[in-house]
Amino acid sequence: MLHGRGFARQPHAEAEVPLRNGERMFRGRPSGARPSSFALTTVRPQTRLLSWASRALSRHACADAFAPYEGVPLADILAGMSSQNVELVRSGFEAWNRGDLQWMLDHLSSDWEWQTARLFPGTDPVYRGKEGFTRFWNSFREPWESIRVELEHVEELGDRVLALHTFHGTGKDSGVNVTVKMANLYTIQDGLCVHQIGYADWDSARRAAGLEG
Repeated sequence: MLHGRGFARQPHAEAEVPLRNGERMFRGRPSGARPSSFALTTVRPQTRLLSWASRALSRHACADAFAPYEGVPLADILAGMSSQNVELVRSGFEAWNRGDLQWMLDHLSSDWEWQTARLFPGTDPVYRGKEGFTRFWNSFREPWESIRVELEHVEELGDRVLALHTFHGTGKDSGVNVTVKMANLYTIQDGLCVHQIGYADWDSARRAAGLEG
């Protein structure tokens, strides 16, 4: 027989190694392998054993990682894995609720534009750029004793993210509690929000995003 460099015929005394499904590794090859594979078995069969063990461990690691998802459709698993764009929107709502204007400005593009739903008196139909957002921030928050926006649902649509949320506020002078459902459709590029459109209700926002109402 021909033996390539680094290869040699293995003696019949090689140890047997158990494999899955009752197979065995004998003389450096699995039982039932073609004779040609026996002719070029390596002089270091432990290398093959280590390679096999590594693959086996990888399979077990994957099985352990996905064990909590057994029986769950793949689409549902993937839907729960948030992308960077979704996380950016989530972080934006957190920054709004803690009053972090600088974080918001740091994550807007210089040509950012927001077409508002005009749900609140004194709100402009359009705000542009970081200066426009700062103006909105100051004028909108001034009459409220407290405000909080609860993110109810977020959905990624390519480079856009649809956010359905509920506004909760308490008037500074009146003490009246206000609760309003609304939505925004964000366009994200390179980790920055470049455009957003506000909607006065969730159904119209979903239809605009190409989803069912």
